[in-house]
Amino acid sequence: MRVKAKHLFLFLLLIFGLTSHAQDSSLDKFHAVPSKVLIDPEGTLSIENILASPGGFEDLTTTKLKSNPDFWVWIQMDFQDFIPALEDSDDLFLKCNTFSYGSAYLLKNGRVKEFVIGKFDKKNEQTEPKDYYSGISLAVDDLFEGRFVYLRVKRSEAITNIANWDFGYVSTQYEYLNHYYWSKKHVKQRVPVYIFTGICAIMLFLTLAFYLYSWKKEFLFYALYTL
Repeated sequence: MRVKAKHLFLFLLLIFGLTSHAQDSSLDKFHAVPSKVLIDPEGTLSIENILASPGGFEDLTTTKLKSNPDFWVWIQMDFQDFIPALEDSDDLFLKCNTFSYGSAYLLKNGRVKEFVIGKFDKKNEQTEPKDYYSGISLAVDDLFEGRFVYLRVKRSEAITNIANWDFGYVSTQYEYLNHYYWSKKHVKQRVPVYIFTGICAIMLFLTLAFYLYSWKKEFLFYALYTL
């Protein structure tokens, strides 16, 4: 009896492990993209100014600069080493920290397009969570000079080390799981499903336990039925 119980336990553990591995391997993790930073204390620089004179940026990882509630910060993301990834997938998203105010600039159909990525828009009204959590779809044709993306951001709620900011990209599936499937709104919508699934899981393990204790086949049938 102990041998059979041990084999059943190992079988269930194997199934769970394989399922977890398959789920994890299907997710692309966050890929950090080399970036540079430029402080705009007066907030007067426009994307046109940056494109006309892209000098003055310093490496993000080595900068000693700190954010300031009154300062705007320009970020230059360099995707040169990630072009193959962008070419191989149509489902990649730009990803960065959350900011109080911000814009991302990309090329769309050959024209500069601005995307709001801050918690608040230019009218100081709160934006939808999808605007600053879900990122922006990204393709090779969206890059300036075939390699750059520019961000203009401001963090007003705290002073932080700019070197600790993260900029990169993620896959659509990873983005969906982290910021839609696990969002508060979606969890509330799925509560009945979670409760039902939890009850079924409890019934499954209880009936399996009764089967292992009594070796009555009807409990095994009950367990299979809950699946």
